[in-house]
Amino acid sequence: MFKNWENPVANVSPTRFGKSFGARLRGLKSFGRNEDGSLIVFSLFIFLVMLMVGGIAVDVIYLETQRTRMQYTLDRAILAAASLEQDLDPEFVVRDYFEKSGLTGFDIDIQHKTVESAGMRNYRWVQASTSLEIDTTFMRLAGVNHLSSPAFGSAEEGISDVEISLVVDVSGSMRYNSASGHTKLYELQKAAKEFGYAMLCNPSDPEREKECTVEDGRVSLSIVPYAAQVDVGADLAEQYGVFSDHTYSRCVDFSSDDFEATSVSLGGTCYNLHISTIGATPRIRPTISTVIRLDLTAKFSRY
Repeated sequence: MFKNWENPVANVSPTRFGKSFGARLRGLKSFGRNEDGSLIVFSLFIFLVMLMVGGIAVDVIYLETQRTRMQYTLDRAILAAASLEQDLDPEFVVRDYFEKSGLTGFDIDIQHKTVESAGMRNYRWVQASTSLEIDTTFMRLAGVNHLSSPAFGSAEEGISDVEISLVVDVSGSMRYNSASGHTKLYELQKAAKEFGYAMLCNPSDPEREKECTVEDGRVSLSIVPYAAQVDVGADLAEQYGVFSDHTYSRCVDFSSDDFEATSVSLGGTCYNLHISTIGATPRIRPTISTVIRLDLTAKFSRY
């Protein structure tokens, strides 16, 4: 049989070539109509979506883990720095906590304030803030390359909601002069004013040149002057039913039996005029309310 080696197609008969081409064409059409394996393609798309969602969760969880670690370190740092017993600089304490925790390279904004009175700290406030930024692993597939989260904290320690009772001696010996040349009562009034200003207005400003820093209602100060007795005042005396021969003062006298109970007796004698036997003629000593007048006004004016 003669064969054309230069053109192999010429060796195939037209009938056989037509059948072969038709079979191949029918096979292609059948493959196009065949739905076998289409679920695999759909599953590939679902897998990609799941991978992306799971990757987002992984990146977010990692960010939250690092943020929690940083926030926990910041909270401990500002609490330690705000302690009134802390002798180190508050900013140094905060940065040292981060360094000891392995959190370096962060830009930390630190603000603090300390109030001292008579060489003692009575108030301290520390505030710190920073931010965290991480590189994403899976979210970068969606175009998100970085995630960031802030951390903030503020701590303070101070003496607040304090009730103070200042008991002062205004007995007869206070009329004598002190080492300064003034009477002891004058020096007592001066010291009481300074103490009242420090507690109620500004503990850090004994010269009274700055505005008050103590909030209203945080400190309560009462003054109890005493000599042989204490003047309880007309309002309180009326509540307990004591009686008096006059209205100059309300100095209640208790008997020994009155101290056997914790409650105040509803009866007693009120001594309000103190008789002084100094000199030839006995005279009435001024009552406590007229002896001491501590002008504790809101502005605490100078003497």
